[in-house]
Amino acid sequence: MKLKNGLLLFFMFVDCIFLKVESKCVKGCDVALAFLYVMPLVELSNITTFMQSKIVTDSPEAIIRYNRDIVLSNDNLFSYSRINIPFPCECMGGQISKDYGLFVTYPLRPRDSLEKIASHSKLDEGVIQSYNLGVNFSKGSGIVFFPGRDNGEYLPLYPRSW
Repeated sequence: MKLKNGLLLFFMFVDCIFLKVESKCVKGCDVALAFLYVMPLVELSNITTFMQSKIVTDSPEAIIRYNRDIVLSNDNLFSYSRINIPFPCECMGGQISKDYGLFVTYPLRPRDSLEKIASHSKLDEGVIQSYNLGVNFSKGSGIVFFPGRDNGEYLPLYPRSW
């Protein structure tokens, strides 16, 4: 009896240790981007391992594709730079306009404001506020969401039929 319980606990432990992280949301869009601030000594291979999904696999190519202007080679990242991490997501109940095609998560930092985020993302402040009702953009912490546009470097997004 003790052996069976011990084996069961061992396999549960191994299962917990080796599970991969996968992002999940409710129905709507196909791809979301998470912004990640790169800390010193973190390599792209570490990020790829930690952020695995259907889009980001063992290869760093998907992350490089979404960050061609920032990531110059497989493990050449600048400390404190912000990179895009694509992940499969079905969010916002289909309310993302066909004019956009992506959904972006943006971690707020102390120097951020609605005006700066709107300028950086090239979106109207009202559009950003409409996806983040009641959010204080100058708070310096938390996450905001907004639709993003394909700059020609992202994977093609095909309309989903419901």
